[in-house]
Amino acid sequence: MTADEVDHFLHSGQRSLPAGPAWRKGNRDGERRSSLPVAHNGSTSRVTLEVTVKLAEPNYLMMLMRSGTGVFCRLCMTTGHFDRLTRTLINQAHFHSWEANRGKAKTIPKKLNHLELVPGEIAFKERAFNWFLQRNGIETPRWAPPKWPEGEELF
Repeated sequence: MTADEVDHFLHSGQRSLPAGPAWRKGNRDGERRSSLPVAHNGSTSRVTLEVTVKLAEPNYLMMLMRSGTGVFCRLCMTTGHFDRLTRTLINQAHFHSWEANRGKAKTIPKKLNHLELVPGEIAFKERAFNWFLQRNGIETPRWAPPKWPEGEELF
């Protein structure tokens, strides 16, 4: 997608999640991921919502919207994130919005340098999931928040 196509996607029409998550193992031990298709005006789009949780960390949640390899917004409910722009360690949940990171290029930026701290009342992943959907104009599905994967690997 181009930056103009992301603008169109985020600022026109209706967005929804036609399917709930199907969890799979992630890249790291104890990590679970799901890729949810995002519908735009009732049709499946090229955008997916990627959700990552960690079995050993009950409130760990990372959500991002992407098209192909381009990521255009991300929610990090993690601590210890290094902010490349300010060269500081961020120990709070934060959000990298499209609006703050779009820039003037025709393509999706390679890095999401700008971030904003998220409200403290969404400290739990159930609330954060719904907040992310609302923040990006995605209709909250009946199954939200999702049934999170259980920690079978912990035993």
